[in-house]
Amino acid sequence: MYGHVLLLYGLISPLVSAIAQPLYGNSFGVPGQDASFDYVVLGGGTAGLAIASRLAANVGTSVAVIEAGGFYEVDNGNGSVVPALAPLQHVGSLPNDTQPLIDWGFVTVPQAVSGMSLGGVPGALTHIQGANLRRIHYARGKTLGGSSARNYLAYHQGTIGSYQQWAEQVGDNSYLYQNFLPYFQRSCHLTPPNLEKRYPTNGTVDFDAAAFDNSIGGPLQISWSNWANPIGSWAQKALATAGVLPINGFNSGKLFGTSWFLGPSDSKHVYRGLYTDFGNEDPVRFE
Repeated sequence: MYGHVLLLYGLISPLVSAIAQPLYGNSFGVPGQDASFDYVVLGGGTAGLAIASRLAANVGTSVAVIEAGGFYEVDNGNGSVVPALAPLQHVGSLPNDTQPLIDWGFVTVPQAVSGMSLGGVPGALTHIQGANLRRIHYARGKTLGGSSARNYLAYHQGTIGSYQQWAEQVGDNSYLYQNFLPYFQRSCHLTPPNLEKRYPTNGTVDFDAAAFDNSIGGPLQISWSNWANPIGSWAQKALATAGVLPINGFNSGKLFGTSWFLGPSDSKHVYRGLYTDFGNEDPVRFE
């Protein structure tokens, strides 16, 4: 037995019933009808849905999730579902490159000119022009799944150094990478690449198996696509000449390097799975 999660939306699409997801009619709040819950989570993004999932794991606990947006599958169609159509997600830097149904439309103030040094990297530029007072679109998800539904369907962890800095700033070693890793492992389930469909000559995947633990059976399905862009292997060779060498994936606390990235899908269906994984698999049942 598990608790229950009720989804309350600021915007409900009339096509919700046509979505091929295992959600039921009584999973949603009724406008104008009062209701009481043990917990109310504001925001159906990555953090909100993970929190709701954990809370609802307690027997007899009721949880409501309030989300301002709707379903990205409906509001942005294939642009938010098919990996090759990720550019249609409106995540560019131009202020007008936004989709109001799935994005908050945040734009920065004019960004000052700045530069960065790439000294020590053979053949690299020593100075890069900054933003030059441009106003930049800052994509933030206004949809179920939050900003995880606004990315390029790429899954990776942060760097060891970034978690180290986080731990030092708050004085809490629980934020160190090695202490945080078990929670990453609990949240996902890795499906190996389908080598029958993924051409091995230019799509060979190298990853650190120790970064994952499928015995836990995490809800978020992650894997590699069944198709590898042929230019990727040549781009990797070019980057190596500039000092950016191949690494064994982006889920071992290192991001400086090249590798085939994981995506929030399994290699069998190759379909995006974000809020659907956290919302429709045990320990949460929508009833």
